[in-house]
Amino acid sequence: MKKASLAFLILFLSSLIMGCVHAPQVNQPDRRQEGLGYFHRDGSINWDADEAQIDMIVIHHSAMKSDASWKEISDLQKETLYRPRYESLDPEPYLKGQEPHSGHFRAIGDELIEVFYAYQWLIRPDGKSERLLLDKDVGWQAGNWKVNCRSVAICFAGDFTFGQPTEQATDACASLIADYIKKFPAIKLEANVIGHNEVNKKTICPGNEFLGPGGWKEALIKKTLELLNKS
Repeated sequence: MKKASLAFLILFLSSLIMGCVHAPQVNQPDRRQEGLGYFHRDGSINWDADEAQIDMIVIHHSAMKSDASWKEISDLQKETLYRPRYESLDPEPYLKGQEPHSGHFRAIGDELIEVFYAYQWLIRPDGKSERLLLDKDVGWQAGNWKVNCRSVAICFAGDFTFGQPTEQATDACASLIADYIKKFPAIKLEANVIGHNEVNKKTICPGNEFLGPGGWKEALIKKTLELLNKS
């Protein structure tokens, strides 16, 4: 009887050992990256983990047709911003070979759609302001990760490589900037409201006529200052 019990115990322990050896292995994210807080529970990337106190506003243009939909902007920026980053060898963090994730979603009916646009706000030529990302979301918009984490991105819909936004759009942007300065006093109008091309010298965004004497940055700052002085 004792021999039978011993044999059963040996057989039972053997089955456990073999079960552990042949158990399927779940792919785990790099522990170094996980320690930095980059991963959500579902394995997608949590780019918002590095979010810092907002003290900057970065101005952009979409460089697309002015009536481009949010989905068109999202699809384009997935390929031009997120995919290259996922395919790079940059170790912060290393993402080689993975399908891009933004960790940002838009509710369409009962469905959540992952989105890849990089801006908090999109301003149409008629002055309509469309919310894209939440303030707490880190958008890949400035070409500088630290700036991304501490800034809000406001994008003018349209291509202003040459030319300037409409007055309605500029007024709407000035109103947004004024509201943000009231909400986040660390944003200094003269120093911390900047164009994408002031962060990344390789781009002309938000356009060749943004900076310099007579540039539309001057008009934008002036309109914002007038609004702040009224409040």
